[in-house]
Amino acid sequence: MKKIAIVGNCQVIPLADTLSIFPNIEVDRFIDINRMGTPEFENLAQDTVDQACRSDMNIIAQPMGDDFGCLSAKPLQSCGAEFYTMVNMHFSGLHSDITYMGAFQQRFMSPLGNYHSKIVATAYFKGLSAPYCQSLFCDATYRTLGYYDEYDNSEAEPARYQRRRARRIEGPPLGRLSSVYRLLTLVEPRGIEPLTSAVRLQGRDSKRAEMR
Repeated sequence: MKKIAIVGNCQVIPLADTLSIFPNIEVDRFIDINRMGTPEFENLAQDTVDQACRSDMNIIAQPMGDDFGCLSAKPLQSCGAEFYTMVNMHFSGLHSDITYMGAFQQRFMSPLGNYHSKIVATAYFKGLSAPYCQSLFCDATYRTLGYYDEYDNSEAEPARYQRRRARRIEGPPLGRLSSVYRLLTLVEPRGIEPLTSAVRLQGRDSKRAEMR
């Protein structure tokens, strides 16, 4: 039984759910970085590193900077455990007007939760009237802001990432998105790519078992 700890934001929740289906994988814990700063988070984070260093626990994590302490990439990789990296996705090609406002753990909320309209926010800060703001939702505005080009730009991001990091990654199967009727925001498709990643990981382990 492969024991796994998963570290990341909301994007890795579907990955944890999917991996838990496989009979030879135990998702021992999921560490949500959005809870960083709480005593529960700090205790769980340190315990995860300790267990990974002295046991067979494997780790799947999004790349974390030094601000995340023991959960940053270098300490996790130095544990000696099997370490998988899952890229933090940012795909703005479906609803290009959506954005966050505020820094990490300091988001301004709206009726859409963490999300805001770039057009509405701009109109608000410029003191424009509500009717004028509404009139900005039109073809001319979308063309000026480059919204119609955003899908292609986002789709090409995996290739740009590979060139910057000299590391091969596989992007999500975007063709599936056309059949999904829901609000796919800038951190989506979080339920599609993690599923694909889980299947890849499971297939990799199956091949290793056959080689043995």
